[in-house]
Amino acid sequence: MVRPPRQLCLLATPLFLVACTGQIGDGGKTGPGTPPNTDDPKPNQPPSLDPPSTISGGGKCVANKPGPRMLRRLTTEQLDNSVRDLFKNPSAPRNDVFNDPQVLGFTGDANALLVRDLGSQQLMSYAEQVARWAVGAITDLSPCDQMTAECRGQFIKSFGQRAFRQPVSAVLLARYEKLFASAPTFAAGLELTITAMLQSPYFLYRRELGEPDPRNPGLVRLTPYEVASGISYLIARTMPDEALLQAAAANQLSTREQIDAQVERLLTNPDNRATINTFMGEWLETKRVAGVLKDPNVFDFKDALRADMERETAALIEDVVFTRKGSLHDLLTTDYTFVNAGLAKHYGLPAVTGAELVKVTTKRDPGILTQGSLLSGHAGMTFSSPTLRGKLVRTRLLCEDLPPPPSNVNTNIMPPKEAKTTREIFQAHVDNPACGPCHMVMDRIGYAFENYDVVGRYRTEENGIPIDATGEITGDNFSFTNLRELNDHLASNDSVRDCMVRFMSYFAYGATGWADDGCTHDAITAEAKGANWSIRSVLTAITHAPHFTTRVQ
Repeated sequence: MVRPPRQLCLLATPLFLVACTGQIGDGGKTGPGTPPNTDDPKPNQPPSLDPPSTISGGGKCVANKPGPRMLRRLTTEQLDNSVRDLFKNPSAPRNDVFNDPQVLGFTGDANALLVRDLGSQQLMSYAEQVARWAVGAITDLSPCDQMTAECRGQFIKSFGQRAFRQPVSAVLLARYEKLFASAPTFAAGLELTITAMLQSPYFLYRRELGEPDPRNPGLVRLTPYEVASGISYLIARTMPDEALLQAAAANQLSTREQIDAQVERLLTNPDNRATINTFMGEWLETKRVAGVLKDPNVFDFKDALRADMERETAALIEDVVFTRKGSLHDLLTTDYTFVNAGLAKHYGLPAVTGAELVKVTTKRDPGILTQGSLLSGHAGMTFSSPTLRGKLVRTRLLCEDLPPPPSNVNTNIMPPKEAKTTREIFQAHVDNPACGPCHMVMDRIGYAFENYDVVGRYRTEENGIPIDATGEITGDNFSFTNLRELNDHLASNDSVRDCMVRFMSYFAYGATGWADDGCTHDAITAEAKGANWSIRSVLTAITHAPHFTTRVQ
């Protein structure tokens, strides 16, 4: 087969990526088949690459306006899933193109997801790799195989609509037809066209640009195809399936009932429920367990055990959210977990057999906060860390911002020579005048977790000294004697539920907030409260908020 020249791929691909940087200001009318206006010199809200210090959603409801229009680059996970589903083949090459930056612990911030120079070169190589694989491995890529304008057009329209998640405009059709026709053979034309389409912003970016709403000046309504992508990437983490594309074509994604029907349909597929696990893993930082360092001379913490801990947490989330249709209260207070032989041995639970996870009642403290993935991920190499664990509660469950330490502060405080426990070592931070103001609001919460060691095993003493798990939430007038009391307090705390709504909204919308986001937050909160705070109700309430289907110009 004759390989397409690399320069043709670049020339044929409309890489107007300089504008694809998140929030979009007033750029004029755009719609399916029309490239976004990239020449607007004065966007209303230019993207910021500086990570925010705290999560959004805390403002008062003043004006019930949705947020700005956006372009959202696919995350690494979404790109892999989209390529897999575009070719309907799980063997599709996986990408190593993007390194999704974390903002507030999440990898979906629209303002941070960019295609830079190096990434564009890697993207071209990846697109070529996928195209070669597809033409060589898939026999039904095209409905025909004749080097005629009609046949070429059939492929461009059918493949392009799925790749771009909307119909291919006449302008783009002409571009790709010209490119396809330049190849010496039909197979070479397929490879060339696929390579170009996989580099197109219409494939790489989720468009949330909309069309002007004549009934509401100043607002744009997202197109049915944009809504279809919003539903699919939120729930299934991949491109819309045929049912969603058909619903978009029939303009059946404009009402709450129509959107609910598609959300529920997708959630009936267990494979699509991983979105909640993805959210929880980024919100509560349980994914840290995969890469956190432990002293190999002290702890036998192999990769297989780390992976089992992640599976355990995913199984608990799946059971609480989807089997029980439970709430955050349930997730924080449940008295069972899922273990296999290795996990049961590690935790000191009654023995189970096999590698598969089974549901067991645990005598450990209740809830997701005592999962090995969370505890191990928030501990040091040789010591548990009241600071990391307390910071998790303070920032991720209570949504309270903590400033970084001053640049002139020595953070390497030597522990007292007589210290025998982790608590005594970390108390040196609290007692230090320079460090104490910040550490007391973290460490005093983190002491609640001291019954769990560096790798999440329960203990009653350390170096022969009984564990002291007493502490307080400074500023909240709440003291506790153990983790169970802290758990119960957090599970019934309105601030914690409010915090989850704020983080899940950020996860779904890809934006930390906008000037008038208070009403959106209040609407999501009210709907979730009316559904007894089930975690699924928060997800569906997010799709009901005006921001999911409309934007300001």
